[in-house]
Amino acid sequence: YLTYTPNSTVIPTITYGDTLYGGNTLSNQVSDMENQNIDVLAATNADYFSSQTLVPMSTAIVDGKILTKDASGQDAVGILEDGTAFISYVYFNSVLTREDGSEVNIYNINKYRQPYAAYLLTPEFSDTTRNTTKGFDVILGSIEGEMKLGEKITAVVESVTENSSAIDIPQGKMVLTVDANAPEEFL
Repeated sequence: YLTYTPNSTVIPTITYGDTLYGGNTLSNQVSDMENQNIDVLAATNADYFSSQTLVPMSTAIVDGKILTKDASGQDAVGILEDGTAFISYVYFNSVLTREDGSEVNIYNINKYRQPYAAYLLTPEFSDTTRNTTKGFDVILGSIEGEMKLGEKITAVVESVTENSSAIDIPQGKMVLTVDANAPEEFL
């Protein structure tokens, strides 16, 4: 374990590499930080991750930005601006509201799509959706707002396609993706 007392010369930092999918080794992350002239004193893996995708299993929020969200809440480690660490239960709702006012729960953000829910993917996930099964992909563009707790995002549907493989996640856009075998409420 690491023991740390908040101070002005040692600053806890969370890093994950270029994208969430495929993971990144601690040694690569340390090298990346050292290449930015950041001295690394200690490093540790902060989450369990999928052995298939290497995406963190739980919710990950960095600098207030939601990187991943799991369908269920979990205990998590947090770091305040002054470097103080804490452990707390994290759970929040993410809901898509259609123009007609109907709502769809988005249980997972930046997770590998499974046939039981709607998933929202951003370029932080990967350059593609990584889907391998039949499903529906909705490209969302003209995004206003930030992917942060308590923030509202608006977007415009640019396309809706049915695919049996991965599609690109364009920079500056998001993809809402649902497996063809998902419950009717998500289709």
